[in-house]
Amino acid sequence: TSEAQVVVPQAKILSELTVKLIDLADQYRQSPSPAFLSELQNLAEKRRGVLLAVVKNNPQNVFENFLPPEIRGDFPEEISGFLEKEVKVKGKLAVFHEDYFDQQRSVETYQLVDEASGKVYNLHFADRAPQLRSGTSVAVKGLAVDSELLAFAGDEQNFQVVAAAVEPTKGDQRTIVILFNFPDNTTQPFTKEQVRSMMFTDPGSVNFYYQENSFNQTSFSGDVVGWYTLTQNSTSVTKQGKTFTSTSNCPYYYRSWVSEADTIAQNNGVNLANYTRRVYVFPPAGCGWSGLGTLGFDANIRDMQASRSWIHGINETWLYAHELGHNLGVHHARSINCGTKAIDIETRPICIRSEYGDMSDVMGGPRASFHFNSGHKLPMAWLSISSHVQNVTNDGTYTVTSLELGDLTAKILRIAKPDTDSFYYLSYRQPLGFDAALSPGMTSGASIHITTEQNYYHTDLIDNTPGDNNFFNAALYDSGVFQDAINGITITQLSHEANSVTVGVSFGPETCGRYKPTVDIPTASYRQSGKAGTTLVYPVVIKNNDSRACAGSTFNLSATKTSKSMSNWQFSFPSSSITLPAKGSTTVNMSVTPSPRAKLGAYSFQAHATDSVDASRTDYGYGIYDVIQ
Repeated sequence: TSEAQVVVPQAKILSELTVKLIDLADQYRQSPSPAFLSELQNLAEKRRGVLLAVVKNNPQNVFENFLPPEIRGDFPEEISGFLEKEVKVKGKLAVFHEDYFDQQRSVETYQLVDEASGKVYNLHFADRAPQLRSGTSVAVKGLAVDSELLAFAGDEQNFQVVAAAVEPTKGDQRTIVILFNFPDNTTQPFTKEQVRSMMFTDPGSVNFYYQENSFNQTSFSGDVVGWYTLTQNSTSVTKQGKTFTSTSNCPYYYRSWVSEADTIAQNNGVNLANYTRRVYVFPPAGCGWSGLGTLGFDANIRDMQASRSWIHGINETWLYAHELGHNLGVHHARSINCGTKAIDIETRPICIRSEYGDMSDVMGGPRASFHFNSGHKLPMAWLSISSHVQNVTNDGTYTVTSLELGDLTAKILRIAKPDTDSFYYLSYRQPLGFDAALSPGMTSGASIHITTEQNYYHTDLIDNTPGDNNFFNAALYDSGVFQDAINGITITQLSHEANSVTVGVSFGPETCGRYKPTVDIPTASYRQSGKAGTTLVYPVVIKNNDSRACAGSTFNLSATKTSKSMSNWQFSFPSSSITLPAKGSTTVNMSVTPSPRAKLGAYSFQAHATDSVDASRTDYGYGIYDVIQ
């Protein structure tokens, strides 16, 4: 038997290589020689390869391992090309949404197209990615390694939205469908007529679906061309005249494929300027996703505004409609499962969200072309706030009509959900048109969704028959009661008819719902530099996220060292704990003093705030101390 192979995390390898590189550079400065320089170049190149991998796979671990300018400037000029650098880029975002329906997950990737040079950066975030659409103009200051750019989306100084994307959601969407295949897979699984029927002409087509879904405010028309055979294989991509081969589920190949498909189409007389929507259909090519779409217009198309969708070997209305929904700027229709309660504290493991869990919306996971839910129809401007939304702030009896009907009656009851700064949207669905196949458990009463109303973000369907893990019967029913004890909201279904549902809404005393705190060291201050033994002060922002009915909480303050080499470092707060009221926040200064013998380099640490009663309610923020000469 052989010993099991030990897998060392890439971030740890990067940290070790960074320390070695700094030490070797110091030795080279003391005794410069060609041999030392060659060794330094080899080490820098090796570190660069690992750095690229960490930027792509674990971007949150990069900033604690990158070389600060003060240290980077001391390296020989011969190895500067292997090192990261700070850049400022102004341009437009391209956001790509990959749908892995079979795996119940999705992935968003980002690109930033420099408006000055046209260079395309693959954009990564060390914190949570921003909820922005393709075409958004941004100004970014970040860390570049070749064409990979790392940034903090939450840093208002270094990540600024210059202009929001403007996405037309109404009118006729002129669409070109390009069919292509590969030299290693020349199959044509569908005819042009089959695709044209599914997209434009059949009563069950994408065009008819969106007309009905939008109350005849949005339609799709266009052409289908191909099949075209690319010069690239299904497992390869050509860049700058070089062909790269892989079997890793076409991570970046799809962008090169459609670029070539566009060129072939144009060479065959297609004027792409006549279309604002581009859909690409190709046979199975080893991609893990079923479909992929830009979240709005693709900024890589510089001469005009157009979105892109990739359809991976499937010719069905629901998949086209889903990806074109992303093109129109819509995220997914999720579900939220809180066990035996319809709603509870919205954190794991108490409540768990499923990415495609809403079975009543094509942007969820039904694999059927059901209408958008109310939280998606409203931002599409297919419904209007003045005609279709009733804000509920007082006890009373309220009626909404079927979401499938295009009249000027109330379609949505909008109720504030203060504990999470979001809203409940209550609506009513009926088995009409494309919704004809909705399950009876979705058409016998009111549906309730949670939405943040921010940037076309996700909606979350609530299960009003909790405990059965079944979202095909998630609607309320006559005499059924939805209760949000934390916010003191009770909704009782009084009756339902063919085209309307009537509910009673009451507001009672709120109860305490305790959430984890939020801890953050602002990006403007999280990384500082000083000499060994010098004390620096880091501001730590702490917020108590408990609901309004809770008494104040006391949080114990502490720091964690992330390296054994920091054993003699000192961390201190003005006091060992702090008490905050519900929804309250404050800033506490943390003093950090490295060992007088600390070596040059970047050292990371964590500032923690932990509830004094419930240790599971804890959070931390990152900080970095660059020890310089």
